[in-house]
Amino acid sequence: MKLNAIVLAAGYGSRLAPLTLEVPKPALPVAGVPMLVRILRKLKAAGVDRIAVNTHHLKEQIEECVERSGVADSVRLFYEPEILGTAGPLVNARELLTNCDYFLLHNSDIVSDFPLEQMVKQHIASGASVTLAAIDGPENRLHIENGEVVDILDRLGIPCSENAETKTYACVAVYSKDFFEVLPEQPEYLSMVDIWIKALKAGKRIQIYRPPEGSCWSDIGSFGQYFEANEKLLTGKAMKETAPDSPFVFGKNCKIASDVKLSGFVSIGDNVRVPSGTELRNCVILDGARVKPGFHAWEIITQKQEIHRDHRAIATLDIMKHLPEGWHIRSLPEQGSDRKFLRVALPDRTTRILMLSDDRDKDFGRFIELGTFFNRNTLFTPRLHATSPKEFAVLMEDLGDDTLYRLVKGREADSFDLYRKVLRALAEFQVRGTEALDADNQGIRVFSRRYLRWETDYFRENFLQRLCALTLDPETLRDLTQEFDALAFAAEKIPYLLIHRDFQSQNILIQKGKVRFVDYQGARLAPYTYDAVSLIRDPYVSIPTEMQGKLMEEYRLALADFHYNIEPELFRYHGILAALQRNMQTLGAYGFLSLAKRKRRYLRYAGPSLELLLAALGQLKEMTDCPISLNCLDRLCVTAKKSLNERLKELGELS
Repeated sequence: MKLNAIVLAAGYGSRLAPLTLEVPKPALPVAGVPMLVRILRKLKAAGVDRIAVNTHHLKEQIEECVERSGVADSVRLFYEPEILGTAGPLVNARELLTNCDYFLLHNSDIVSDFPLEQMVKQHIASGASVTLAAIDGPENRLHIENGEVVDILDRLGIPCSENAETKTYACVAVYSKDFFEVLPEQPEYLSMVDIWIKALKAGKRIQIYRPPEGSCWSDIGSFGQYFEANEKLLTGKAMKETAPDSPFVFGKNCKIASDVKLSGFVSIGDNVRVPSGTELRNCVILDGARVKPGFHAWEIITQKQEIHRDHRAIATLDIMKHLPEGWHIRSLPEQGSDRKFLRVALPDRTTRILMLSDDRDKDFGRFIELGTFFNRNTLFTPRLHATSPKEFAVLMEDLGDDTLYRLVKGREADSFDLYRKVLRALAEFQVRGTEALDADNQGIRVFSRRYLRWETDYFRENFLQRLCALTLDPETLRDLTQEFDALAFAAEKIPYLLIHRDFQSQNILIQKGKVRFVDYQGARLAPYTYDAVSLIRDPYVSIPTEMQGKLMEEYRLALADFHYNIEPELFRYHGILAALQRNMQTLGAYGFLSLAKRKRRYLRYAGPSLELLLAALGQLKEMTDCPISLNCLDRLCVTAKKSLNERLKELGELS
């Protein structure tokens, strides 16, 4: 039995434009191997003798893929001056496809792992004219009765029985030579669906082949599908027998700087240069590309361009339609929220930040409302250029990449003056912002006792019980609840000012020497020291203890400069209470984000945050005439410290 094949590789791949203006879709790599090369090798491994490949768009690159495949001697190219559709190529390659007993047809833009040999055996045994691989997919157009196709797209209008089903054609088929009886003698543009309908009318049988359960199949019809196929293969989520050993693959003659960071999955082609100061996450780098320094995520980088996975989808948003043509986007690093942030580069070299969310974001409306209020009163936050509530999208001022975290990490002890500058900005934000709330009659949330208690219960549930796996007996739970109630009662007595609510080093930027704040949607009236201790006792950085005390005093003096005076010892007490609240909130967040949201990178901050909480508990004990006692919490934190190390080892965060 002789088996030949044809691979359809002539199309423009317009849904992947502008990428396919530079590289034809069959030549795009999936897990480091061009799709056409992968298919040709698979066909030969399945026992195919001769393979026809039709070409048109960027045919030279298709020819190069054939040469790289290692099976070029078995391939014959059929150039089409004008594209012949999905069935016309069979007529053009009639000589090769009839010089065999059966032939396979394989689209060049799919990746699958189901066994072709099994499909061919089923076809031969059935005596059908055509066998179509069929799956449950996005376009169930095949109408099937007892394993045979009876209609397609309701073109024949044949009523179906209760046993009928619909399936998606998986772009792989086996044909008998008698199929040429329904094809014309000379090549012309033909739709395969039209020819299948003609075959059914002529009484020819078209059956389906069901790939084995668990088989994987990807149609590279969009940027999202292209990235999904690379992710599946490179991370071993699919087609494990052909997946590489690592989620990172490298071509020949690559030059990659030693400090380059790779995460997620990354495919790098031949002769690629990746310079120092670059981070790649979920990227495909094509042959000969020169990567620019900086953060790249969900991008295809070619010799000529960077194309983000979501470019086409974002281009359809109303909020983008007033921008001049020629913009492009790049992801910003993910943070704790589920929002997406992208930098939009405009043709005039200015930039904007695009924030995208969805209807699950309860704070989205507050982000716009508070952002408008802060803009109106020049209160340190980015200007909102455009908002689209129905699309959950905001275009805002780009404040750059110089976060306080980036500027001080590793040199915290030498950053006193910068922190003092930030704390002075905070004092102005709080005092002037509170006055503006009253003047504008601006509605805003209040940090009530109920919310203070929510924070401490969040800590108990997600850190003590979930992350540290502590079991609290009824007596301990009762004592802890009483202490949390006392802490909330005491914290609620602290004077209230406007606070940012997540005032840590990654939400503070220095733009042209000026302090700016982002991620402000949680702003509310609350105990005035909450933001200052969030900054000074920040688990992301390590400020020396002595410097922490000096910075708190600088903050007290800054408040006084804005006519908000607090007596030093009372100020210290207010700071300790707020630190206890804040550090418990961060520990609860780290437990939730790392275990519920699977953002394991936050586990590394749990230990430092727990040390900050223990330090605050120690400072509370040192105070004379302290009205509250937190002995039960103190004991649990000491126990949690031991348990946390074991849990981090279990979760792979400690070697």
